[in-house]
Amino acid sequence: MKKILIITYYWPPSGGPGVQRWLKFSKYLPEFGYDPIIITVDPEKKRLVLSGREVEKEKKAAQRKERLAQFKAGDVVEGTVDNIKDYGAFVKLADGIDGLLHISQISTQRIKHPGAVLKEGQTVKVKILSIADGKISLSMKALIEQETEEEEHETFDYKETAAATTGLGDLLKGLKL
Repeated sequence: MKKILIITYYWPPSGGPGVQRWLKFSKYLPEFGYDPIIITVDPEKKRLVLSGREVEKEKKAAQRKERLAQFKAGDVVEGTVDNIKDYGAFVKLADGIDGLLHISQISTQRIKHPGAVLKEGQTVKVKILSIADGKISLSMKALIEQETEEEEHETFDYKETAAATTGLGDLLKGLKL
């Protein structure tokens, strides 16, 4: 995307319609492949106001949204325990993407502090419960429960090779009345 520098001559609230026109115009420039950087000159206060921060914030937000898009609820991923708090642990899933592993979702048993089960820097396998408002909820407990269900429902392939038949006469043959 090409960058374009727009210099306006008064601060918008005190400026005339010419300043307002440029600010309204600049919001349509990204549609045409231009990335506007607006500089406002205020001669009375002798200052220069730059809005490059807004452009950087938008870029970071777009990058974060793109990284979040690779995760979905129900995915099982590996991450590193980044920070431990009283209410849970933050697990780093990717560069700049952290999720909260709540204390109630760490173990099937009740624990007083996440530090009893987890340590910072430990690699853990977690299931993504939900993604809402850019926040990721994680669970280790759901994985444990899922594994126990699979063990309970384990089936065996049994093939019958011979027939076992018993008639009523065979059962009563040795009986004396």
